[in-house]
Amino acid sequence: MSRGTIVIMSRGKDIEWASIILAMPYRTNREIADKHGLRIKTVSMKRRKLGIPNVSKWDRFEHLLGTTTDSEVARITGMKQGTVLKKRKRAGIPPFNGSKEATLQKEFVKKLDNYEEYVSTDYGEVDVLTDDTIYELKSDSSLNYIHTAIGQLLLHSNAYPDRELFIVVSEIKMGDKVIEAVHKLGIQIMTFDTRDV
Repeated sequence: MSRGTIVIMSRGKDIEWASIILAMPYRTNREIADKHGLRIKTVSMKRRKLGIPNVSKWDRFEHLLGTTTDSEVARITGMKQGTVLKKRKRAGIPPFNGSKEATLQKEFVKKLDNYEEYVSTDYGEVDVLTDDTIYELKSDSSLNYIHTAIGQLLLHSNAYPDRELFIVVSEIKMGDKVIEAVHKLGIQIMTFDTRDV
């Protein structure tokens, strides 16, 4: 054992506290205690005495925020997607932007004057919100994406009932019947091609 290492006897084991806690930097006191057959209170007390900050279960996953979708972080962590969204927003981290959709949105908002992005509602997150419009942006205008956009807009309209509803796509791939049906729902479809920017 090296000099200066803090040692404590617990259940007949010599424990080198600093090395144990620092070897498990993203483990909670409970996880360290369980692994070494110790009491949580003992680990907590030693962590405090050594000046090693406490960690929560979340600390080991926080680095994932913004590097992938909120739904993927939720799947990995076992947390609810809404919880991940709140933690990402509280940390000031923008959503994952490795998609065509993010590029479309980045260019689209340059054409707007007053807007908010990624606005949380009880129904999810609005892509772009202005004083009079809710915009849902989709990188693909195939039917599955349009179905998703319709559902999102209709839900968000509960939070902002006085706003117009728009689906923004880079190109229209759907037929006239689909466009007509979407219009009957009170939703407009517009194209915005980032190649024209």
